Amino acid sequence: MLIFGLLPFALLLDPPPGEPFTWLLVTAFLEWFAWRGLRLGAHVGRSRVVVCGHLWDRTISRQSITGLTDYVSILWTDGRGQTRERPIRALAYNPRALASINREAETESRRLRQALGFDARVRKPPYRQ
Repeated sequence: MLIFGLLPFALLLDPPPGEPFTWLLVTAFLEWFAWRGLRLGAHVGRSRVVVCGHLWDRTISRQSITGLTDYVSILWTDGRGQTRERPIRALAYNPRALASINREAETESRRLRQALGFDARVRKPPYRQ
């Protein structure tokens, strides 16, 4: 995140040779992507859940949510009756992350499960080595 946050400023101060407009677009995209990374997660309201991702947000009615997976994805049914899945990347267990980050993700996963009325256990998914 730090790299994406500082790189655009470096590009503005000393742009590489080429089209300045192109580098301005690259800088704007990297800034937008870094800002979206800070917003990753889920916001639970009375009647809906908003899952914020890197590229777009998904608003899901609480009545249509059918479950949560162990790797923190919301299962829901759309208007046509199809089962959909929306992962929450900010709460996913990552074996390469710091222990404090994984503990925070587990705590927030547990809070999300409790807020949605599902059981509060959080299991770590198996990962490949």
